[in-house]
Amino acid sequence: MLFSRCYARAAAASAKEPTHEFLTTSDGIKIHDMQLGEAGSFVVLIHGYTGSAEGSRFRNGIASALGVHHRVVALDCRNHGRSDKPQINGPGKADDVIELMDYLHIQKAHIHGYSMGGAITGQLLATHPERFVTTAFGGSGFPEVDPEWAPKLPPDKQGVDPQEAELSRVLRIHHAMDNGMTREEAEKLAATTPQQPAARPAAQGRRKSI
Repeated sequence: MLFSRCYARAAAASAKEPTHEFLTTSDGIKIHDMQLGEAGSFVVLIHGYTGSAEGSRFRNGIASALGVHHRVVALDCRNHGRSDKPQINGPGKADDVIELMDYLHIQKAHIHGYSMGGAITGQLLATHPERFVTTAFGGSGFPEVDPEWAPKLPPDKQGVDPQEAELSRVLRIHHAMDNGMTREEAEKLAATTPQQPAARPAAQGRRKSI
């Protein structure tokens, strides 16, 4: 019976459509965000480079699952998705997250970042720790500097995972279309570019995932 009630709540939450809103930042950049859920603590989701709120958080069901018990806010970082792109192929900006939280009157939130979003989350944790309830990182990390622990870390896996390669191709296609290309042009570009975009911000470089 308990499982049935939980499943029913999850199905109801996933059936709801997220809202789409825009915030104009202090430097005049329009930031798009998606929101889902009506109760519970806030969860702020920050996507990776070439990603978007919809593609990285909603299409895969992550936001719908979180929206059962939380109020989910996922933004398109500047230069990505439906947000303004003052710097084509540029990275996101940590200050945009704080401005969005202030605009929505979110004092504290569970903040999760993936890849580039992990780097942004790390910046926020260093500069605005009071805005966090918890934090989590995906697809991002930093090198171990403790001389006692560094030798104990396993080496990074070599080679390219086929599923990761396909996901990277799809992200490049959507990113190119966000920047004005047709699907045909974007697919052609994705077929001739390396797995990782050449313009990937240096802040994304990682050694050990968290």
